Amino acid sequence: MFGCFNLKWDLSMLEGLSLLKELHCYNNNFLTGNINSLRELKDTLEKVIISLCPDVEGNFNDLADFPSLVKLELSLTSVSGDIRKIGENDFLKLEHLGLPDTVCGGREYEFHRISDVPEVMHSIHHLRKRVLEFAEGWTWSLSELSPDFYHFDNPRASDLDDVPFFVAMVQVGSRLGWRWENDASDQHCEMNWLDPEPEKESSDYEEYTLELQAMQEKIDLYRGFQQPPTEAEYNRIQNMRMRGLY
Repeated sequence: MFGCFNLKWDLSMLEGLSLLKELHCYNNNFLTGNINSLRELKDTLEKVIISLCPDVEGNFNDLADFPSLVKLELSLTSVSGDIRKIGENDFLKLEHLGLPDTVCGGREYEFHRISDVPEVMHSIHHLRKRVLEFAEGWTWSLSELSPDFYHFDNPRASDLDDVPFFVAMVQVGSRLGWRWENDASDQHCEMNWLDPEPEKESSDYEEYTLELQAMQEKIDLYRGFQQPPTEAEYNRIQNMRMRGLY
């Protein structure tokens, strides 16, 4: 169902469709319901695509034991959940996973604390090893409601243009990692690696070292920082920068 703007219906109405294999709902503003009601179709559903349906809620982890589910797309819904709670025996056949920012670790999710990020990124990395289409090109950020968030109030500075409060995964050769960066991605912290360094004897080691060197040469304000500086550190950096000392 695509763009059925005036059709009012609820996911629970599907419970009698015992042979349903695919559910496609896009841009249905009056679709309501909890995805938990899809458990009545647990043994048959192979694809669940619900996108741009803001009144659909529930926890995506409730579908983790669907034995035939290969595609789960829940972008731009109100579905919740936590990527860190996906176990080794969950979503065993899944090939595609799309999650909204209301899920911890979902696309454009806003973190409440800087300290929460490493665990979530490791969970995402672990899941990417078995779900082919997942978190490609996704970014995350620190919530403005976070106690770790701050503004730089000097009007001569570029303010949030330079604050590295955004998170991105970065591929260097065959090695994957993540880093904190600013909104424009032209100022960033040091890498937090998820993969080990390639062996020196491997075919991709030379490519990796060249890309790594090029990336490290671009680190400017936040060289030596694995995460965003504290507000005091940031103020010091910006004050030195405006005086031409950084």
